[in-house]
Amino acid sequence: MRIGLEERPRGICSIPADEWRDPLGDAVRTGDWLNYFDRELAGEPWREVLVRWWPRLLPGIAAGATHRVIRVGHAVRALLDNETARRVAELGQGLAYWAARWQPLAPPGAGP
Repeated sequence: MRIGLEERPRGICSIPADEWRDPLGDAVRTGDWLNYFDRELAGEPWREVLVRWWPRLLPGIAAGATHRVIRVGHAVRALLDNETARRVAELGQGLAYWAARWQPLAPPGAGP
């Protein structure tokens, strides 16, 4: 019997910075998204990463019944209170899971 959290998903193939659209919403690529945001947050301040990614991810807010956006919001709130490496990592994980589960809302008039 296993106790504790699941292991971190492994990546399949690195996501290049200019080719992020194709793997968006592909849950199989969760490990790739985790690695992607690790790199992003290691190379730039978290606020810059958030400013770039918030508009990209917002159309997919339906991801996981909005749990991913809530996770990102809690991470940002915590970072504004006290910036630590663990909190930056939590932001990256929230963004990664949101990207992996990205699911846009249906355009107006397209749903049942």
